[in-house]
Amino acid sequence: MKQLLLSILKSVPQEPLVRITALVLATGLWSFIEITNNVLECDTRAFDDSAVRILRQPTDLSRPMGPSWLPEAGRDVAALGGVTVLLLVIAVL
Repeated sequence: MKQLLLSILKSVPQEPLVRITALVLATGLWSFIEITNNVLECDTRAFDDSAVRILRQPTDLSRPMGPSWLPEAGRDVAALGGVTVLLLVIAVL
């Protein structure tokens, strides 16, 4: 993988902005592949379980913590759709 990235960087033009952009894209792709590999091998299982448990009532794991609108807002953000994301985009712009 490292040799592939080095060969790609050697073929990129010498302009600094182009090289930096290529490096950022290659690093992002490499990170994505590594994270995907870890998820597929279930290496992130402990983290996933703890993250879900933090957001649930300790006595009843079927009940989420927080106000009643929070699970819907979480689904909206995770799906990148709905009122919550629309309001966040409008607020940023």
